[in-house]
Amino acid sequence: MAIIIKGIIIGMIVSFPIGPLGIISIQRSINCGWKTGFFSGIGAAASDIVYSAAAVFGISFIDELIHRHRCLINNVTGVLFLVVGINIFTNVIEVKLRKDDKMELIYPAFSNFLLGLSNPITFLVFITVFAKLGIKVEPHEIGRNSLFVISIFSGSTVFWFMASNLINRFKHKFRIEFLYTINKSIGVIIALLGIISIIKGTFRI
Repeated sequence: MAIIIKGIIIGMIVSFPIGPLGIISIQRSINCGWKTGFFSGIGAAASDIVYSAAAVFGISFIDELIHRHRCLINNVTGVLFLVVGINIFTNVIEVKLRKDDKMELIYPAFSNFLLGLSNPITFLVFITVFAKLGIKVEPHEIGRNSLFVISIFSGSTVFWFMASNLINRFKHKFRIEFLYTINKSIGVIIALLGIISIIKGTFRI
């Protein structure tokens, strides 16, 4: 039971929208409604499964890959987030009048999953969080570790369900001009994060 609770807590911590994927999910909640924002968060959480599993089961080649190709990884993820940021900045907020179709929910999830997967630095985030919380994992305990990874994903799911609904509920209290400014600001932030990543990769910072 303790490992489940810890997994849920970690899932909620790593989902906190301080990174590019979290900001993108917030932007989609504002523009397209809670379902799109929620599925964007689920996409990011799905990529977290890959790297949390790698951290839990001790897949060392990812750690080696990160250290060997850190500059290339920074450049690739930087370009991706720069493109996404520019896209958000140039798009106009549209009022959604028709019902969600499946593709409108699948695309946000899939795009965030790919963006998250393109950034293996997430592997180091999980290693750090495990160390800070004093969590010890044994690679041979497959059942326990699998439950732990599922709990992390569950925590992320719960977080994004609450966050997307909360954002959707309160966005109607703001004028469209304010939401427009928020949308532009998010685009600028994502683009700047992409530029910073490119600079780090180019100059080997």
